[in-house]
Amino acid sequence: MILNPGENVPLPATYDRISRACRAVVSEAGKGEGLYDAVKMELERCVGIMGTMLVDDPRKSVEWLVPFTDACAWFEKQAVSTILMLVS
Repeated sequence: MILNPGENVPLPATYDRISRACRAVVSEAGKGEGLYDAVKMELERCVGIMGTMLVDDPRKSVEWLVPFTDACAWFEKQAVSTILMLVS
């Protein structure tokens, strides 16, 4: 799964399941470094796109908070989903 701003993919699992999957990859399988690298690259790409979209948004002052909070809410759900897909 790739983080693409604007796409809404539902969260495929609970936060607890995601946490357990990450723990298994890092502790049991010893693949923490690979997980870290994959997540870091995906987050850097996505945050760059989101930053550009927010800077280019024509709304100013308080109105700019609407796309900002929407982006933050979207990012939280998608980042967790991406981590789960990487560890599966």
